[in-house]
Amino acid sequence: MVENEYIYRINRVIDYIEKRLEFDFNLDELASVSNFSKFHFARIFRGITGETPFQFILRQRLEKAASLLIRGKEPISAIAYDCGFKSIPVFSKNFKLYFNESASLFRRKNSNLNKVNLKTSEYFYAQFDGKIAPENNEFVEIRDIQKESVVYIRHVGPYANNAELFGRLFNRLFSWANALESNLILALKSFIVYHDDLDIADENKLRTSVCISAPEPIKLESDMGKMIIEGGKYVVARFKCKPNEIKLSWDWLMGGWFPTSGYQPDDKVCFEQYHEVSVDGVMTFDICVPVKRLE
Repeated sequence: MVENEYIYRINRVIDYIEKRLEFDFNLDELASVSNFSKFHFARIFRGITGETPFQFILRQRLEKAASLLIRGKEPISAIAYDCGFKSIPVFSKNFKLYFNESASLFRRKNSNLNKVNLKTSEYFYAQFDGKIAPENNEFVEIRDIQKESVVYIRHVGPYANNAELFGRLFNRLFSWANALESNLILALKSFIVYHDDLDIADENKLRTSVCISAPEPIKLESDMGKMIIEGGKYVVARFKCKPNEIKLSWDWLMGGWFPTSGYQPDDKVCFEQYHEVSVDGVMTFDICVPVKRLE
C-alpha cells in the first residue's frame, strides 16, 4: 500500500533523528533520508506524525532531558548539551514551556518517580536473602550484548496491558517470515523496543517497535522497517509472568534493583526479548536496559 510506504519512510527519518539527537539537523538532510522532495517532506511528516520535523526533534530532546534528570545525577547543563541544546537559556526556556516548571524544580519533584510503591504491589514481592525481589524474577546479570539487526512494525499510541495489540503485530511478522523462502523462521528472536520514557511522554505519542531478528538482507513489506538494536553493556533481568505483571517487573528493576546496583541506565533504547509462552499464558522474557557505572 502507498500509505504504508509513506509511514515506512517517515519512520526511517524518526530512527535517524533518534540516534543523533545531540546533533543539528536541517530540512534538506531529513528530506534526503526520507527520499521525499524537500518541498513536500515537512508537510508529509506533519501529516503522518501530527508534528513538524522540528517540533518532533524539540519534544524528543526535552523528553530525553526530563528522563535523564530523573534517572541520573549529571548536572543540568551537561544534560542539556547531551540532548542537543547549544545554549542553557534556550534549554531552560523550552523546558519550562513544555513541563510548566524549571528543570531544577522538575528534578527535585520527580527524583523518586522510578521508585516502587511496595504497599500497592506487595502481592508481587517476596523476601529473599534480606532483599526485596519479585517472585517471578529468575536472574539479573550485567552482560555484553551484541548488536542485533531486526525487522519491525511500529505502533504509536497507548500500549499498556494491550496483549491483543502485541499478539496481532507479532503474528503479522511471523506470517511474513514464514512465507519467505529462507531459514529465517528457524532462528527467529522476538523483541519489543521502547523508544520513549513511559513516565515522561504523552501516551498518545509513545512509540514501540515489535521486532523479529533478521540477520540477512531481506525485502520488506511496506508496513515494516529495519533497524539495529545497539550492542553494549546491559542489565538483563529474566522474568516469568503473565502480561498484566510486566509493568511490575519493570518497576522492580528500575526502582528496586537499580538504586542498589552501582549502575544507572545508559542513553540507548531498552527492550524486551521474548523466549516462550506457556499454555496458561505465562511468558518467559528478558528486560534489557543499557547501563553504565553510576557517576
